[in-house]
Amino acid sequence: MTQPDDFERAIRRNDDLRAELISASRRTEHLVEASEELFAKRERMSAGLARLVVKAQIAPDLGTIKLMADGRLTIDLDHAKVAVSDASTLGERILDALSRAETKLEKLRAKVFSETTASHSNR
Repeated sequence: MTQPDDFERAIRRNDDLRAELISASRRTEHLVEASEELFAKRERMSAGLARLVVKAQIAPDLGTIKLMADGRLTIDLDHAKVAVSDASTLGERILDALSRAETKLEKLRAKVFSETTASHSNR
């Protein structure tokens, strides 16, 4: 009678292992789906960050600095106002506006990042 008992035990063990395998497979599928969702969200966030643009005025209303998150920079000067302003301070004013634009951009990046990570952690 040992053989039937061993056979029944082997069947139960096989059923238990099959159930564990099915459970592990489902957990793996869930983790893959979550990873794919997180990757897609990261891609959307990166694309959104790349499109960020901030502007800062060059005092006193001499023009505008536009700083893009991808590193591009444009400086639009009002040539009529620049022509009658103190030329010795123009460089300093441009650098000041650039510094303010960089600060705005960093704050905007941090905001987008925190909003994205907060929305992911709420799931």
